[in-house]
Amino acid sequence: MSGIYIHIPFCRQACHYCNFHFSVNRRLLPEMVEAIQTEMDRKLGVQNRPATETIYLGGGTPSLLSYRQLTDLIDRIRKHTRVVPDAEITLEANPEDITPAHLQEWRNAGINRLSIGIQSFNDNDLLRLNRNHTGVMAEEAVLSAASFGFDNISIDLIYGIQGSGPDDWKKNIDKALLLPVQHISAYALTVEPKTAMEVRIRRGQDEHPSETAMVEQFYLLLQMLEDGGYEQYETSNFCRPGHISRHNTSYWEGKPYLGFGPSAHSYDPPVRSWNLSNNTLYIQQVRAQMLEAASEVLTMEQQANEYIMLQLRMRKGLDLSAFRLRFGSPLYDQLQQNAVHSIQTGQLVHSGNILCISKPSLMLADGIIAGLFVEDQGLSGGEAGI
Repeated sequence: MSGIYIHIPFCRQACHYCNFHFSVNRRLLPEMVEAIQTEMDRKLGVQNRPATETIYLGGGTPSLLSYRQLTDLIDRIRKHTRVVPDAEITLEANPEDITPAHLQEWRNAGINRLSIGIQSFNDNDLLRLNRNHTGVMAEEAVLSAASFGFDNISIDLIYGIQGSGPDDWKKNIDKALLLPVQHISAYALTVEPKTAMEVRIRRGQDEHPSETAMVEQFYLLLQMLEDGGYEQYETSNFCRPGHISRHNTSYWEGKPYLGFGPSAHSYDPPVRSWNLSNNTLYIQQVRAQMLEAASEVLTMEQQANEYIMLQLRMRKGLDLSAFRLRFGSPLYDQLQQNAVHSIQTGQLVHSGNILCISKPSLMLADGIIAGLFVEDQGLSGGEAGI
């Protein structure tokens, strides 16, 4: 099992755009940590468990954990599995939690990678998103983390925020480039159902993000980060040499992983499973030894389509020979036929055995990828090739 994910479903306040599973009522945090440890005992406490290569504490806001809670969780993993010496151990942290005392505790606990939820260095953006920090706090958080020896720092940024123009976005990127940051994840603002932002837009209290602005800001991001020495290795992820997110890359490469905590997903091909998204029920079911994850067994076609989607999000592209070896000639032939039109229009680039999305078409990636999806093998095509 290459990766382990731990979901800490608590936050100080609700960001207006976020639809992840969380609660602002932290009363159950101690009981939640105990329940997650119990779930670990049951899932990890089996013989011949593969070594753990990455650990990722996400949420929610895992930087709310006390030192004891954090070390209890990591130690429980080490109790049941061999954690490789160079394991990547990531903690998601908000700028307001990054203090000298916490940084020292995190280093002592074995955290060697921080993913800091900055989203923007612009105070107007942060107010609109209902973040709990300022731009100055975000900058100071990165500098403080670096001063404590963290040399694998990732930050999250959001583009396409209402009221934020290209000059504002350029200033955000300029600020990031001046900081000791090795990895940047940048996402388009998405209006998710039932979020505070979606409700405000539906009521006419806020405007919908501009798709034109998103496209403009995305390509500005690509150019500025490339000029600044960052490599785009996945559609939304950029790094300095040698600093990819090993944990997230294992997802994109289809490797097995285990998730712990409410709403956490696990994948052991061809089975995907996930815990219920209810804090109280999760704790109750773990205590009663009745926690049962929902699951689905992916068909060969579903596995192939997921492989296509994830591989094409990575800039190294889809290895067609590997696809054929993994999924067989009928699905490979169908993929060939499905790709012809997008290659002819320049949306896909075919070089040797590699298929990738052209740079000008990256913002159209979802639609291009959907057009490649294979169906039941009985519908596979003939000999048309790419």
